[in-house]
Amino acid sequence: MGGALCKYLQQYRVLALSFIILVVVLMLVCLPLVGSRALSATSIKFWGYVKDLNNNPIANSWVGFSDKSSYLGGTSTDEEGYYEFSVSEPGTYFISPQHNSTSEPYVYDYIQVTQTIETQQSTEIRLDFNLRPAGNIILHAYDSEGKLLRNSQFKTIANYNVYVTDLSDLPNLGYFHAVHDDYSAQANWSWDLAVPAFLVLPQTSNRIHVQWEVPEFGKIMLSADNEGQGYSVNEQGGGIVLNFNYEAAKSETAALQREYDLFRNQGYSISDSIGEDLRLSREYLATAELYLSQGPNPDMGKAVKELNTSLKLSLYAHERLLLERAEADIELYRKGNVTLKVLDEHGNPVTNGMVSFQQTTHDFLFGANPMGKQNKYDDRYADILRKAGINYSYIFCHWKYIEPSPGIFDWSLIDDYQNIQSQIDSGFDLMGGLALWFMRNDTWAGDMWCPNYQSNMTFTELKENIYQHMYRLASRYKGRIDAWQLNEPSLPWTNVLGLTWNQKLETYRIAANAVKDANTEAQVIFGSFALQYEGFLSRFEHDNLDEKAGGIPFSQFLDLATEQRIPFDIIGLEFYYAGVNTDGSELPGLDLVSVSNLFDQYAEFGKPIFVQEFSVPSTQSLNASWWHQPWDEATQAEYLKDFYTIAFSKPLVHEIGWSYGISDDDSFIISGGLLDEGLNPKPSYNALKELISLWTTSGMGNTDNEGLFAIHGFAGDYNVTIEGADGQIYKTQIHINEQQASEAIIEIPSQTPTLTPTPTTTPTPTSGSTATEEEPLNTLLIFGPILGVFGAGIIAYLVRRRLRTKQ
Repeated sequence: MGGALCKYLQQYRVLALSFIILVVVLMLVCLPLVGSRALSATSIKFWGYVKDLNNNPIANSWVGFSDKSSYLGGTSTDEEGYYEFSVSEPGTYFISPQHNSTSEPYVYDYIQVTQTIETQQSTEIRLDFNLRPAGNIILHAYDSEGKLLRNSQFKTIANYNVYVTDLSDLPNLGYFHAVHDDYSAQANWSWDLAVPAFLVLPQTSNRIHVQWEVPEFGKIMLSADNEGQGYSVNEQGGGIVLNFNYEAAKSETAALQREYDLFRNQGYSISDSIGEDLRLSREYLATAELYLSQGPNPDMGKAVKELNTSLKLSLYAHERLLLERAEADIELYRKGNVTLKVLDEHGNPVTNGMVSFQQTTHDFLFGANPMGKQNKYDDRYADILRKAGINYSYIFCHWKYIEPSPGIFDWSLIDDYQNIQSQIDSGFDLMGGLALWFMRNDTWAGDMWCPNYQSNMTFTELKENIYQHMYRLASRYKGRIDAWQLNEPSLPWTNVLGLTWNQKLETYRIAANAVKDANTEAQVIFGSFALQYEGFLSRFEHDNLDEKAGGIPFSQFLDLATEQRIPFDIIGLEFYYAGVNTDGSELPGLDLVSVSNLFDQYAEFGKPIFVQEFSVPSTQSLNASWWHQPWDEATQAEYLKDFYTIAFSKPLVHEIGWSYGISDDDSFIISGGLLDEGLNPKPSYNALKELISLWTTSGMGNTDNEGLFAIHGFAGDYNVTIEGADGQIYKTQIHINEQQASEAIIEIPSQTPTLTPTPTTTPTPTSGSTATEEEPLNTLLIFGPILGVFGAGIIAYLVRRRLRTKQ
């Protein structure tokens, strides 16, 4: 019995050992599979349906997936429009469905869209698409030798600045893409060798914008719009092929012709050379048309040469045309008239009295900032800028430094670091810059503009925080800073709190109301990028107010603010459209025609316009835009002079600010300072100083038989000195307002003091320069003898009584 049991137990031990070995082997074999299944369990599956606007399924659509670094692949939809695709881990993914035409193998019949999804712990995400119908605008663009540019070459030359808009320059619901042809298909369907194209809504008018290099003129944004009519594709899946070189030259010549005819009809005097260059531009365009009409294989090299010459002539002529109009408009809009009526103590006219006048201040704001490196006040900057005629600057309002924790305020950033009182004492009017800016980044900004603590607030708490902050800010600096900037509300990176449009608009309403509650005289500035069609902007559709706020054209944001009755007073524009910025971005280049058009677009709002940021470089960066010649110090000065001339001629432009960065050591645009790194003036500084001097009025002359003397000058304060027939000197101050005429009655006693109160003036509106104009002179009369203290005091008292009686 005992032996049998022992034998049985031995057999059991063998079986048990064998079982354990089997389990270990199975674990070793299956563990990777278990791990794989576990990985699969935590992977993320995207699925959904691709349909048209009528909810009909779109079969055989390719749905592509990318992350931030690479293309991951994709999948096709089935007959029901269904797709699914899995990714291995959470992250940011870009999903893009597209569909080729069933009738034409190389074009598309739906507009490609891209959705950005940030995944976290979800293991399954449904994402449906409803695609809009597409037509294809295919671009054939040629280099200077007449060679067709393929997709990769085209995008490189254009610096990826390629856009489609409507005829008012708002982004159209379209998509820059590429289409294959036989050549790229035979090269393994290479997208680099495909042909650039736009997918657009059928039966809509489109304008094409491409940064393009025009020999001997510049690398700037060119627009093609079929002579103002736009380009349209008639049906879904259809297409048109455009010779971009020809369309750009034709469109620019037509635009010049329209404005040339308009200005002549409006009575402007135009140089004969502009008309002659317009005629020549048309001749070269006609010659190119002859080359292009020579069969299916024209000599594109010869055609492109003629087109480039046509473009160069029309672009230069168009700029000169606008500058000539600007000079006339400066006289019309920037000056006013004062008629002095000079009487003796008996009320009789003082005839042939010598009058001299000198403007001492400007109503127009000539700005520059910051007033020192990294915003820290430096009296060297202030002194240099004041000597140039600068009268306006910014105080930067970093939210986190002013309110480091909710309800706790520290004013040293403004009071000490930027030394607000010294800036005021130096004669600068000030704006509170970047007072509300929902922006953060991981490099230079961090959370100093939008502190991290705001991310932990409820929306109700956020609104209260914004109101209290803006109220305290505007209240504390009332009378010293009376303009406050709400910055870049239309841009995609200024919504780090993830607000909907309704919420974001509400925050701006609260901020604006807080400013107005604290200071009834304060003005609110909305400021953003001037250009309407940069790549990060999309046309806004008004039924999207409950969606997360993204990037939209600034004009559409201003429309929204107006519709929502958000109080704002000033439109601020940023003009960074040349060179390369410190982030390494190659900026689209604008010629003077594009600049003028932007001012005219924003003038439609009827509000004052501030050029709150503007700068161009003084050195040329590789592959960057250029104007007239590669950027150097002379070109920077020339562009500054012309830009300021056009801006100053626009009646609604009230300020032009060179910003950001006064010196090359601190400029946002590389080499974009008025001063070099050693704070030595560059030619651009001297050009600005000369312009402000040119727009400063002084002169002298004599009263007529009725004692009248007319001053026609730029808006601002003036010192006036009058010498009577008896040799006595009388001094006073007057003010001239833009586009207004006024009269100042000045009574001169037989003995006059050297200082008197400002005479009474009665302004009356005028549409132009109707008063007698005096030629500016650089000399003033030598003041008369100094009266005794006692006698001067008595006479001053009598004069004050007489003037008060007149008032």
